[in-house]
Amino acid sequence: MGDDYHEKVRRIIQQSDVESGDRVKYDGHEWRAEWGPHHSVHLKRLDPDDPTQNITERGVDVRDVAPA
Repeated sequence: MGDDYHEKVRRIIQQSDVESGDRVKYDGHEWRAEWGPHHSVHLKRLDPDDPTQNITERGVDVRDVAPA
């Protein structure tokens, strides 16, 4: 991957208002974001049917989430 690609990814991350550990909204739910590869985030939230378990969405584009 060239420098242009990495620069694009850096700009996308800087333009997002999301930091790792932030609470974000995605798909009608509130999640905790963790940075994934490139400009994606992994999202975690407690399973409403079993609060001892997490539900995880991996590789979500940071542009698709909003601060909670």
